[in-house]
Amino acid sequence: MLFKTATSRNIFSVVATGLFATVVTAGTLFWISYSEVKRRSVDEMNAAAALTAADLKSQLTQGLQLVATFQSVFRRSKHLEPQPEPPLMP
Repeated sequence: MLFKTATSRNIFSVVATGLFATVVTAGTLFWISYSEVKRRSVDEMNAAAALTAADLKSQLTQGLQLVATFQSVFRRSKHLEPQPEPPLMP
């Protein structure tokens, strides 16, 4: 009884087309927003990783400088140690 007249069929097809267009639009907007959130998330993780890497590089550089300083101090102190006196020969 619903689809017996041309008017009811036309109304149904307009409603169905509108519903289909709404679902497609909502899906497209969801996909676009998901892609944008994913891209921003990856960008934020890359920025955080770069910042952490720079901090670690700074800490490692300081540690390597400290090691180099200790090495030079130890080498210098090794050369400055008093040499044992040779035994006296009668």
